Amino acid sequence: MSQIANLLRKMNGASAALLVCQVTAVDVKERSINCTPLDESAPLLGVSLQSGQEGEVGITIFPRVGSYVLVGLLADGNAGAVLLTDDIERLELAIKNGGKSLTLTATEDGFVIDEGKHGGLVKVAPLTERLNALERDLNALRNIFTAWTPVPTDGGTALKAALTSWAAQSLAMTDRATLENEKIKQ
Repeated sequence: MSQIANLLRKMNGASAALLVCQVTAVDVKERSINCTPLDESAPLLGVSLQSGQEGEVGITIFPRVGSYVLVGLLADGNAGAVLLTDDIERLELAIKNGGKSLTLTATEDGFVIDEGKHGGLVKVAPLTERLNALERDLNALRNIFTAWTPVPTDGGTALKAALTSWAAQSLAMTDRATLENEKIKQ
């Protein structure tokens, strides 16, 4: 919040201008863009995408090169920030509370939560189908044992006969791609 307060202090008493510009370059690391005003005035370099370029928290919207943005400038030209954009290439959200943090990055490829080290988000419907198949199979085995009555001196032949049809039906192995939504990584 101190970065916003500093920007507001700079703006206090200063006149501001709004310019519509076309983005010519995006610097993700510096959280800034270069753009050319549509009124053909001088190009703007290093225009901030946040209230302060040093910021690591908050929402940062990275416009696509070639898109149009609305830039707010102080009359002296010392401070400016992107206010709106018509095409987004990347969005970053970072929340920090003490030592804990939560990050979300959105691109054309999908969403990544906290660096995506754990793979894609689980699809609940296919997972439920797989779990139900295992439960049905386990219940069928349980029913066979419940219905089976030991026969003296048969050496387990009655049990083997009861299990034969169950054992002949093998379960298919689960494929990770069936259960994983690769568009949302966590």
